[in-house]
Amino acid sequence: MLLYLFGGEYLVRQVPNPYKYKHEWMKKHQGEVEILTFGGSHSFYGINPKILGDKAFSLANVSQTFEYDYFLFTNYECPNLKEIVLAISFPTLFSGKMEDGKEWWRTIFYKIYMDCPFHSDFSKYNFEFCNFQTFRGKLAKRFSHSELDYDEWGCNTINKLKNKDTMRWNSGIDAVEAAQRHNKTDFSKLDTNLSRLQKIADYCQERNIKLYLVTTPCWKDYNDKLNVAQLLKMQEAISEFQKANPNALYFNYLTDNRFVANDFFDSNHLTTDGAIKFTKILKKDIERH
Repeated sequence: MLLYLFGGEYLVRQVPNPYKYKHEWMKKHQGEVEILTFGGSHSFYGINPKILGDKAFSLANVSQTFEYDYFLFTNYECPNLKEIVLAISFPTLFSGKMEDGKEWWRTIFYKIYMDCPFHSDFSKYNFEFCNFQTFRGKLAKRFSHSELDYDEWGCNTINKLKNKDTMRWNSGIDAVEAAQRHNKTDFSKLDTNLSRLQKIADYCQERNIKLYLVTTPCWKDYNDKLNVAQLLKMQEAISEFQKANPNALYFNYLTDNRFVANDFFDSNHLTTDGAIKFTKILKKDIERH
């Protein structure tokens, strides 16, 4: 069993993945990059850095929290960095530590592939096989010729309209389940997340880097099921944050009606074409300011 696990661990670590690719890309190009995008899946799937500029790159990853945004932001020497685009999704300000949630295993990727020092080398966060389900899937992928799910700019490539689960979309079950995952009744993590966001803003201000906060568009069926109290609290918190940080601009596209059903891969994520459409709009708005 040990031979299988550690042999499999070696093989799995050879499988291309966005975390490893992004870390290696940043080490090579950190002196050149001018625009970086951060955030969770709404940024990874919804913001195409290629459109923002020739020297733009995505450091967004699925379920990424402000804690890891800040780590990645400060982990590289970027003397020519001019702009940061940071996605704030509906649940972002109310989410706890990644390690304490159902997707704790994603922290493994930061430890192994991005040299994140948050955890010991002898902890469960330093071995892929500690989350056996993804470990087994990656091991199978090692011997197949699967399409990469990211491009050279670190942007997602597999959320194509042709891959959309139309049955879940048409039934509305996707919108219901997504909203249920993102609706919170406990707002106790808000102050901690705002403190982490403030650290990012302070870092940007010290280095004369423009900070753009962005909420990407979501489908109306998802928006209709969001917790109204949480939404108001989010808007209030961001408004107060902006007053204290006039160097940070906020663009809210959550209910933007310019996006139609075919722009979405699911109720709260854009397709690859939808991401191109959205990023063009975002770029124009940034340039206008």
